[in-house]
Amino acid sequence: MESVSTKDYEGVLRDIEDTVTLNSEEILNNQELRLKNTLHEITSSILAISEENKFVNPLRDEESPGTERDEAYVNPKILGVKIKEFNKLMELLKLTYLEQETLDYFFRFTLSSTDPLQLNSERDPQFVKLNKSVNDLKDEISEVHESKIEQIKIEIQETSRNFAQKQDSLNELYLEATGDIESCWNSLNELKHFTNQEDESISGDKDIVLNSGESDDIVEETYVNWQNLLSLKKQNQKLTKELKELHEVKNQIVRNDKRLSKVDAEQATAKELELCQSINSLIKFWEKYFLFKGLKSATVVNFEIFSQIGKVQFEIKGLNFIIVISLSDLKRPMIKDITILQKIGGNIVTNVEATSKLSDKYRNNDQIYIFQVMDDIISELTNE
Repeated sequence: MESVSTKDYEGVLRDIEDTVTLNSEEILNNQELRLKNTLHEITSSILAISEENKFVNPLRDEESPGTERDEAYVNPKILGVKIKEFNKLMELLKLTYLEQETLDYFFRFTLSSTDPLQLNSERDPQFVKLNKSVNDLKDEISEVHESKIEQIKIEIQETSRNFAQKQDSLNELYLEATGDIESCWNSLNELKHFTNQEDESISGDKDIVLNSGESDDIVEETYVNWQNLLSLKKQNQKLTKELKELHEVKNQIVRNDKRLSKVDAEQATAKELELCQSINSLIKFWEKYFLFKGLKSATVVNFEIFSQIGKVQFEIKGLNFIIVISLSDLKRPMIKDITILQKIGGNIVTNVEATSKLSDKYRNNDQIYIFQVMDDIISELTNE
């Protein structure tokens, strides 16, 4: 097997980290540049409007000395409010203009005409008819332009929203990539720690002389241990998830127990309590031997459950014990038989003394749960 040193991993990680950092900085710089350009365009547009309209007065920096004193700027936070005020002013101006234009048309077609209309007042039918025609034409033209303006505004808002979402997604991707790189550095440090421990244990033994072949074996073994560590990490995540589900089942049972009526409470409580105790014993067993193993805790391996034949089998690492527990076929499972097998040399034999002792102690005992029995068996065999 071709071995790869930790320095090679460090080089790859640094290259990836530099690439992510460079691209992230480039994205942030582009975002800042777009923001500055947008503010510049807004400011330029407002300045252009202010040159032709005395009602638009941009802010001036009166506190800065020198040539920058009269420099105009735009505050984006109040831009929306000012636009609404400007729209109200434009509506008033438009109404005033339409009134003057209507009056102009009125005088043009009544006073200067060779055949002047005989209008007595604003309630005159001819005046009302002409006024209605003018208003209809005005409303028709206004609706067309306003519809186009609203459509353009919606398109601008939708484009801006999509752009902002893509920009946020891009930033999140770079943040996730940074977190993944950090995890890789942590894993690499763990690998270096294990490698250093292996080197220290080898250098401390003066009777061992390493040749090049043995050094390669150590590197290969370290790589295998690293792969095992990754596998154990995935298994730990899976077991933690299963433990969380068990806690949720337990909490659901407790919640259901509280909702029971007073009539069925006594009968249901016993069953729910028994199930809760069984789940608690399973959780404790799982945490002790699979999730939060201490330095002095026994190691359980090859844990198997044969539900069809009602058997549970597991081994205790280092002691060469194989424990086989058979369950009864009653509604409430109890211990039917316990068999303790032991690996001696190349053979597997039955430890008659331990089998007889443990079977007599736990057989048909309906006051103790199977996971508690398994914990007690491990404690007795390991003298914990």
